[in-house]
Amino acid sequence: MNLIKLLNQINIDQTITANPIHFLLFKESHFENLYMPMYWGGYGRLFNKEILNEFFKNEISYDEIIQAVDLTTLELPYQNEFLPLIKERLEEIKSLSEPVLNSEKMNILNSLILSSSAFVSLPYIRKSIHKHELITLLALTEWEFWFQTCSGWGVSYTALTIKFNSIFDISELEIYLPYDELNQLLDKLQFQNEELYRNLESSKNIEESELFARLSNLNM
Repeated sequence: MNLIKLLNQINIDQTITANPIHFLLFKESHFENLYMPMYWGGYGRLFNKEILNEFFKNEISYDEIIQAVDLTTLELPYQNEFLPLIKERLEEIKSLSEPVLNSEKMNILNSLILSSSAFVSLPYIRKSIHKHELITLLALTEWEFWFQTCSGWGVSYTALTIKFNSIFDISELEIYLPYDELNQLLDKLQFQNEELYRNLESSKNIEESELFARLSNLNM
């Protein structure tokens, strides 16, 4: 799989398309609290779009990328951790076939695309993410999904839960969609589960902005 080729084809999030390091360090950027993506500049220059395209076309190796520059001239925080991690992810991405999305997954992506909200709540980690970033992640990885009833932060809610099977070690990512959007998605998927629908109805009368604030801690 050529990541650069697919990013150009999808081109949903322009920042990721222009600077693929934001995809390679997606988990660290969005789902963890230890790192600040503003410091990825050195990595963005080292693994820029042109160089990575050559890598995926087998015109240059990872070691040749590293050897072509003086690493001391670049700001590379956590390089002892990140350089091996980036190498592992690059090699895995190159070995993967292009992802194929079935009709159920396409319905999920369409729900996110058509969502009235620019940001999507990730309740378990109490953060939020721009929907274009999340769509890019889901379009380029292998994953499975299910729905579950959850409670926390003073509210019960129904979550779309994602487990990633490629590139990123993420076993359970909760995604909260507004009532109407989740209800429509469940209908499209012909998902039959009375407990889920009851739990969904219980949150119907809570103001969406209040629910988003509780589940996301207003972290954008």
